[in-house]
Amino acid sequence: MNIRLILALLFLAIIITFIYLGNKAAHDNYHTSEINGTIERISEYKEYVTISVNGNDFNIKSRANPLNGGDRFYNIAEISDSIYKPANSDTLKLIHQGNIYLYEAY
Repeated sequence: MNIRLILALLFLAIIITFIYLGNKAAHDNYHTSEINGTIERISEYKEYVTISVNGNDFNIKSRANPLNGGDRFYNIAEISDSIYKPANSDTLKLIHQGNIYLYEAY
């Protein structure tokens, strides 16, 4: 096998590992943290939504909840919405325009 190909594959594997570990750390941080504040920043990339609350970033995957009309978290949440989640819980409470939305994140 060509040495350049081996080095390119090794470099690609290292990059993918760093991206995975970064997302995993932010995702694990979400599950163990209590979140209580307002959304300062929100973005979506593939199946993850990244929110910033009180200066902390959290990566979450959430399911559309039929009780919320089937809307996904990213479709409802906006900057300055209130958000609350107890530590070690998978249920996230979003308060948007006076309405309460519950999401199960995984």
